[in-house]
Amino acid sequence: MIERCHQLTLRVIQLLKLRLHAPLGLTKNFHFPSRSPVIPPNEIEGGGTNGGMKQSAVFDAEIASPESNKSVLHHVLGIGWAPDPLAGKQDQPGGELRKTDFPIFMSGDILHDPSRSLLLRRRQLLNLSVKQKLFLAGAICAISLKALAQPADPSAAREIAKIDGEYSSLSVAKGMPAASVEYFAEHGVAFAPGPVEGKKYWAGRTNFPGTLIWQPIFAFAAGAADLGYTTGIWELKKGNEPLSLAFGHYVTVWAKQRNGQWKIALDVGTENPQPPESSPSLQVLPPDVTAGTQPQENSRRSLQKAERQFGQAAQNGIGQAILDYATDDIRVYREKSFPAVGLVAAKLMLTSEHGKVTFEPGGSKMSTSSDLSYSYGNYSKEHGDVVEHGIYLMIWRADMNGDWKLALNLQKKSPPAAKP
Repeated sequence: MIERCHQLTLRVIQLLKLRLHAPLGLTKNFHFPSRSPVIPPNEIEGGGTNGGMKQSAVFDAEIASPESNKSVLHHVLGIGWAPDPLAGKQDQPGGELRKTDFPIFMSGDILHDPSRSLLLRRRQLLNLSVKQKLFLAGAICAISLKALAQPADPSAAREIAKIDGEYSSLSVAKGMPAASVEYFAEHGVAFAPGPVEGKKYWAGRTNFPGTLIWQPIFAFAAGAADLGYTTGIWELKKGNEPLSLAFGHYVTVWAKQRNGQWKIALDVGTENPQPPESSPSLQVLPPDVTAGTQPQENSRRSLQKAERQFGQAAQNGIGQAILDYATDDIRVYREKSFPAVGLVAAKLMLTSEHGKVTFEPGGSKMSTSSDLSYSYGNYSKEHGDVVEHGIYLMIWRADMNGDWKLALNLQKKSPPAAKP
């Protein structure tokens, strides 16, 4: 391990010297290991029929080549590139390629995102002193040792995806109201259309109009395995009949309770047209082992600052604000539209969103590992003389520098008020 650290340090110093004296275009000569399929950007998730259930599909938005201005850590050390096959799938070829965003690697159904662990940009590297280079080399070495000693563990994400599937099965067996009463936390939030206590709300829904079924297609959990979220596609059917009444996508936030059980902290969905094709299989994103290293109080202040600055930016234009604070694999949800996944797809979706948005927070929670947080509430959007009101959900993930990025943005317009 010490020898590996020493070799990494020497390699980083050599590359720093190389980058100081070589043309900037030289970085294009770096290439990705052939063992890891590159999943280029981006996707807009739709859905389709698979085994009688309408499930999600992938629509290509745009494919972009790897950028040449990524850091040494990104191009050379390859944190997050190690294959992590599923049990029983070691001999199978790599998982089916799905377009996410630059650059995500996938072995089996596990997504690896080295771009979440960037240390510095090129300009910062070019301005380092000798002492700073040595310090950076030591820092990279320490991070590499930590990553090797503590491999990313996707088991919590797999667990909440499994529980999400069980929740769907119970919905089919006993009905959505009874299943929700069992799976919601005591103060878990549902939307009807504004935020309400989910357990109480579903206990009173005796007139639910059909059978709601769904399938998780993405899962992520914090390093502390106390907070996570799943996303997927849903379908409302008329009893046991093949007729479908509606289709859409959902986001469920899960929080581990004191007794160790995962319960729903928040659940929200959007409606979209009938999906035309079959869905992707479940994708699991492991936690970043280099994130969440800041003291929790520092992380909380950093998160509050990011949320405040994002809110200020949103008052000048919500679309650009989302893109400025987005992770590479951001998910954007809007009513009557398939979700956009990745920066390119998000840009396509948000091109027309120039309205000024203000947020009224309703609640939030951060993981004890300080790498995942969610917040929800009401929003108001002004565009010309039109004012729109609705609810929002934002999910934030922290990187190794303690910077918070927007991993998911959902805005759902409130229905028109009933006429007296």
